[in-house]
Amino acid sequence: MALLLPIVDAISHLRQSEINIRRVAGASAGAIAAALIAADADIGLFRQHCRNLSAEDMLAPSEGE
Repeated sequence: MALLLPIVDAISHLRQSEINIRRVAGASAGAIAAALIAADADIGLFRQHCRNLSAEDMLAPSEGE
């Protein structure tokens, strides 16, 4: 359950139109992306937020995709 708290927090911020997600990697990034998609998030807005944090590579396709 403790693993879900950051995801729930991210979704609550998203719903308030205040995306507040810091750079993450690995399974955490996948979990946040899945939660955002499940919450029908505005992925374009999320990508812009990542660019503003200089983390556009967080959602970039991996090599070979």
